[in-house]
Amino acid sequence: MKALRAPWIPLAASLFLAFALACQRFETPDKVAITFLELYVFKADQQSALELADGDAAAKLEREISDLAAVRSMGGDFASDPRRPALKRELLSADKDADGSTRFTYRIEVRPKGGETSHRDITIRVAKPGAKWRVVDYEFLKGDGAL
Repeated sequence: MKALRAPWIPLAASLFLAFALACQRFETPDKVAITFLELYVFKADQQSALELADGDAAAKLEREISDLAAVRSMGGDFASDPRRPALKRELLSADKDADGSTRFTYRIEVRPKGGETSHRDITIRVAKPGAKWRVVDYEFLKGDGAL
């Protein structure tokens, strides 16, 4: 007797494999750095940025989340505040380190409504401590702007 097989199983398996390969292809150090930058700086969402962090970066974010807990409990949503300045990013450099990590330096242009434009640079170091690329450290560099 011939075993019956659902006709959709090979199609589902093919789609799953294609999706898995696509996800791996899009997980690159630069995409992790950009996603972190968007979450941390542009959306002021430290909790979501923490999901991409490891090591020193995770420790910094956990401290910041703890420090901001009282402010956030009052219901302030900085990311959607209409007084929040417009932000724009520019990649200044991407340098591979001997340990396999990559350091990305971005310039953040800060344009307050009715104010003067300023700049602030941030370096984000991305490494692969396990199976996935993670932000392992970040640091704001001196600049003429505040974030």
